[in-house]
Formats: sequence, C-alpha cells, structure tokens
Amino acid sequence: MNGEIAGKVARELEEEEEIGEDSREKNGRERRRSVGTRHKTKSETIEEDTWEALGFTPGWLLWLRYSTFIILYPTGITSEVGLIYNALPYMREYGKYRIRMPNKLNFGFDYYYNALLTLGVYVPGIPDLYGYMLGQRKKALSKPKTA
Repeated sequence: MNGEIAGKVARELEEEEEIGEDSREKNGRERRRSVGTRHKTKSETIEEDTWEALGFTPGWLLWLRYSTFIILYPTGITSEVGLIYNALPYMREYGKYRIRMPNKLNFGFDYYYNALLTLGVYVPGIPDLYGYMLGQRKKALSKPKTA
C-alpha cells in the first residue's frame, strides 16, 4: 500500500513539473507550485515509505533508515520553512482562515500570525530536533543484533 502511495505521489510530481510553475486548476483558481513543495514531498516519501513497505528491516535498510535523514531532514525542514515564509504575503493579503471578532464564539484567529508564531518557535528549535534525531540514530545503530 505504501508503495502505491509513493508511486502516486511520484506521478503527481512528474505531472506538476511538466505543467510548469504557475497553472490553473479545473475550477479556475490560480495555484502556485514551488520547488519547496516538490523537495518536501520527495524527502518525506523517500524517508517514510521506503522501509515501511517491506514490513521487516534488514541491517542495511536499518542503517539506510537512520542515515538518510542526515540529508533529507534538513532539506525537508528548509522546504517547510521556505513554504511558510513564501506564503506569508498571501496569508496577510487575502486573510484566508481568519476569524474576526465579534462572532458567536467570541474568538478571533489569524492564520498569518499563527504562521509567524510557528516560524518563531520552529526555526530556533531545529538544532534540538536534529540533535534528537542523531541521538536516535546512535541508539538504533548501536543495538546488538539478535539472531
């Protein structure tokens, strides 16, 4: 099943690359495609689906699982941060997912400021996240193999 999902994602990415940077959806709304989206999707597909598809983990695949993140994790994070940053002007201009006061719930929410808060917390936390992953790698690869 994971292989089917990965194949579908790969086909969609190839179609996106053929269409170009800007295109129109069937309903006429403009959709912007970016390099960040492609890199993020490819990184996550490679990182998550490759070893889960087999259902067991041979030694070389275990090593691959805990080593590929060294390159894929930073590319994924960079893509996520870049996508949020590039979307900020659109969020502010169009105000999509904004809930203004007053309303029945007496609650206000602005997606633009939520994205800024996310960047403000996420970006400084990246070294800790990466360090945690390196620790997990060391722990997983140092486990004795059972026969």
